[in-house]
Amino acid sequence: MDIRTISETYAVCGQISSVDLPQIARSGFKALVCNRPEGESRNQESFDTIAQSARELGIEAAFLPIAPQGATDDDRAAFERLFTRLPKPVLAYCRSGNRSTTLWHGLGPAARLSS
Repeated sequence: MDIRTISETYAVCGQISSVDLPQIARSGFKALVCNRPEGESRNQESFDTIAQSARELGIEAAFLPIAPQGATDDDRAAFERLFTRLPKPVLAYCRSGNRSTTLWHGLGPAARLSS
């Protein structure tokens, strides 16, 4: 698992599984955002399974799937609302981390400063 820090409150990585969650918790993440649609690949663990394991470790989990073609304006607005309300720091993931990174770059300055 390659976690890339984007800011003090946000980091991204590629697909995770429930076995990665203890390390994620030890790293101090308070929230997890899945930006990968369900069933995008055959070996992808379901969001529900990951979310249940995350919650057992005290990590809030949210699902905001972004199509491989990229985020729409509605996706970016939904992410901004979600990021603003989530406890920080947040770890977001998708297949490679690129969609999650792109969402961060679409945030307004006020959302980036939220904590």
